[in-house]
Amino acid sequence: MELAVHEAKIVGLMRRVKENEADRASDAGTDREEIGQLLDLTGLHKKAFSTVRALDKMTEEKRSNCLRSLNALLELMDPVWNGQKTPDMFDDAVEPSHGDVVQTVTDDFDAKLETAAE
Repeated sequence: MELAVHEAKIVGLMRRVKENEADRASDAGTDREEIGQLLDLTGLHKKAFSTVRALDKMTEEKRSNCLRSLNALLELMDPVWNGQKTPDMFDDAVEPSHGDVVQTVTDDFDAKLETAAE
C-alpha cells in the first residue's frame, strides 16, 4: 500500500482531528463550568443532575423502563434509608401480662430453691 500518495490527506486529517479534539475539550470544560455554576446556584446534587442528564439522553422507551425500575428500587430502599432497616421479628408477638411475668419469675425461683434443697 502506497501511503506517500495520500500523505497530505492523512496529515491534514490528523491535524483537523487534533484541533477538533482540542475544541471539544475546551467546549466540554465550558460546559462543566456552566453546570458547576448552575449546581452552586440551585443547590442541586451533582450526581442527581448527572443522572437526569443521562436519562434525558435516553430514548423514551429506555427512559420509561429505567424510571420504572428506579422508582421500584427507591420504594424498596426508602425504609432502609429512612427508618426501620429490617422487619420487626416480634410484630406478631403477644405481650405478656404483668401477671404472666411474675408467675414465670416465681416458677423459676421455686425451681432453683428445690434444686438447692436437694
